[in-house]
Amino acid sequence: MDPFVRIVHNGVTYTTSLMRNGGKDVSWYEPFELLVDTADEITFIVLDDDIVSADIVGEATATVSSLLAQGTDDFILPLEYRGRSAGTLTASAWKLK
Repeated sequence: MDPFVRIVHNGVTYTTSLMRNGGKDVSWYEPFELLVDTADEITFIVLDDDIVSADIVGEATATVSSLLAQGTDDFILPLEYRGRSAGTLTASAWKLK
């Protein structure tokens, strides 16, 4: 797999770098600064880059308030593809001072 992640918030898309031959257990340490409200939704789409196109591996959508309710800087989101489980995505968030 050659995975990457698209993060969609308020109509803006952020994209991680592509991890060539990264497999299924990949870590990105790429910060994205988002100005959010607790009611906002953030969508994470995990894709596999192919020669012709990028195929969706799984996706998850969560509200900022549901992420904050986990009480930690790291949160785990279940990924789904076509209504079926497609693994998990762990992400981190920090409040800027």
